[in-house]
Amino acid sequence: MTKSQRSKSRNAPECYRILLIASNILQLIGGLIVLGTTIAAKFTSSSAKLLGDYLGPDAASRININIVCYSLFSVGAYMLLVASFGCCGAVYSLPCALGVFVVLAGLAGVFEIIGVIVVLVRSSDLKAWLKEDIINMILNTEGCSEDDPMLDAMQQEFQCCGADSSNDWRSACALPPSSCCPQNQCSMSTGGLDVFSQGCADTISERFLKFEFVFYAIIVAAVVQIIALFMARQMRKHLNRAEAV
Repeated sequence: MTKSQRSKSRNAPECYRILLIASNILQLIGGLIVLGTTIAAKFTSSSAKLLGDYLGPDAASRININIVCYSLFSVGAYMLLVASFGCCGAVYSLPCALGVFVVLAGLAGVFEIIGVIVVLVRSSDLKAWLKEDIINMILNTEGCSEDDPMLDAMQQEFQCCGADSSNDWRSACALPPSSCCPQNQCSMSTGGLDVFSQGCADTISERFLKFEFVFYAIIVAAVVQIIALFMARQMRKHLNRAEAV
């Protein structure tokens, strides 16, 4: 085989290279977005305050914030790592880089699909889980003498009251808290008519289902990633055959 023929066989099919480069550039952008959003949420004072309002000001809640931020940071860094190997392997026709890409991206794709399927299957139990959790939070307000920052923030944000309705508060504390009313102000003259009528279990579960398409989009992205793995594997085989000639 001549030198020109060997050089020609060394180059992988152009369609594989282009598709791999394009898909990994998109993944690089996605990883940078995740990292940027996580850094902003962790170190921007307004974002930290917003997270604190939802999770509460105590030490345990601050730990939860850190866990969320570090988890998302790890996901973004992993996306950048996988995309870097994919881009290098496709651009420079490196079989070893493509092999690492196949392993890392394969693991990510499998965990993405399994995780989303588990969430979608368990979403049917979301309302029951929320109802039980909110009832426990109401019962743990120390005889209704202490406020629960997380519960108050949730009721104000979603404009809901109790698990099923304000009756959950009335059965435990006689009166619902001010967070069950618009702008944290309940008017005694209305006889409680200004209290949010819908329960938080219904409101939050309905809001969650509105974003259910995001999980299907993740499944589609994982399937596309698996297709990219197939192309990377084929490209790697082509390069290995060229090396053996």
